[in-house]
Amino acid sequence: MATDPSPSDDWPTPLAVQLAAEIRRWRKAAGFSEPHLAGLIRFSRQYVSLAERPRRGLPSAALVQAIDDAVGAGGELVALRQRAYDEWKASRPGAASATASAERESHGSADPVEVEATKRRELPASAAAITFGATLDQPVGTIIAAAEQPQVPTQVRPGDVRHVHSAAQWLEDWDYAAGGGAVRPHALAALRWATALREASCTPAVRLELEAAVARLADTASWVVFDCGDYAAARSLLLLGLHAARESGDLGLRGSITMHLALQEIHTGNWIGGVELTQLASTASEAFTPNMMARLHTVNALGYAGKQDTAQCHRSIEAATNTYQPDSLANDPPWLQYFTPVTLEGDLIKARYNLALGAAEVGDRAADRLAVIERLSTVFTQIPPERARNKAITATRLATLLYQDSEQDAAQQMAEQAISLAEHIHSARLATDLHVLLETMPAGTGHDDLRHRLSAVLTEMA
Repeated sequence: MATDPSPSDDWPTPLAVQLAAEIRRWRKAAGFSEPHLAGLIRFSRQYVSLAERPRRGLPSAALVQAIDDAVGAGGELVALRQRAYDEWKASRPGAASATASAERESHGSADPVEVEATKRRELPASAAAITFGATLDQPVGTIIAAAEQPQVPTQVRPGDVRHVHSAAQWLEDWDYAAGGGAVRPHALAALRWATALREASCTPAVRLELEAAVARLADTASWVVFDCGDYAAARSLLLLGLHAARESGDLGLRGSITMHLALQEIHTGNWIGGVELTQLASTASEAFTPNMMARLHTVNALGYAGKQDTAQCHRSIEAATNTYQPDSLANDPPWLQYFTPVTLEGDLIKARYNLALGAAEVGDRAADRLAVIERLSTVFTQIPPERARNKAITATRLATLLYQDSEQDAAQQMAEQAISLAEHIHSARLATDLHVLLETMPAGTGHDDLRHRLSAVLTEMA
């Protein structure tokens, strides 16, 4: 690996300054603080801070690669670092020969087999030294970067496709439990590996299965990134998934991903665009199962709730309820298995919740809130512990409505549960609801401690 430049009179170079600025820009665009990014990539905060301040030389290739993966820069930061290194090398007489000399010193001209054999003979002594207090002879990032060689087969087989589906399921479960902030780098790494499989050879039948698996994984990664608050990146990942779904020939999967595009637009306040996308999704309805149709009606309900179109919202809620067939869920495709009765009820309650918050008439707002409170209370008890983020969001919304109804004791108890759950989750979506709760929560005796804890949780999520 090339030797990094050291601080000197001709440092920093223009591209090094640009690299530092781009690292800072990508980090902020991803919604990460320096400590949060450092935790995601397993480097110290000091390394991240120095990477954004180009006075001490270029950040290591391993660090830039880790940052690039975490913020979803798609290789831009890695490429810019290489250009900055080349710029520095070209500006220093003898730098190229010094680098070549360093490479020779590092690798030597010995037989690679003999070098490896020597390293293995030295392993017991190295392990003993570390056991009794010696430090590592390489930075942690360098060790990981050396081991991070993608293993892509030349021939994709059905088992490889199953691994992609398994990765999607595992990441989805982890996202439900811990939130997108904890899962993002792993989801993007898995998607990079899965998309690399598309370059390998395979039979036509396996090719279709692989495209469907990549579509599902891109869908999962999109929701992970969306939960970090990076809506533009999430949209791009869903478009990638939509392309793979089209290539797979799976009409139902294509419609499902289009529904998720609609749902993300609705979440971000683009109600009209969301409803238009549900109409696009309906062009695949001939391949929909009853539960997929129920899902489409549910997304419509959320869109109409955002528009405060009460009549259309209630019609969509009724259609979703009447269409849903919980007994046939096992016959649905794997990517719809999450759509359990509790999920359906939770989404329909969210539509009612949005109507209640925006109701123009005070009387209507109070009546709607009471109905939503009852339903939220039931759903909260039914959400399994492994879906901690959904449980925390439900508890947060329930506490907010209870405070609005002046049910102080019940609201305080539910707020305590919401905060306890939120302390272990990194989710921009949850943070949005927690901010609403904080604004609703009264000040004064009995609430100041809760407000302090909630503010601390939000600071950690920022």
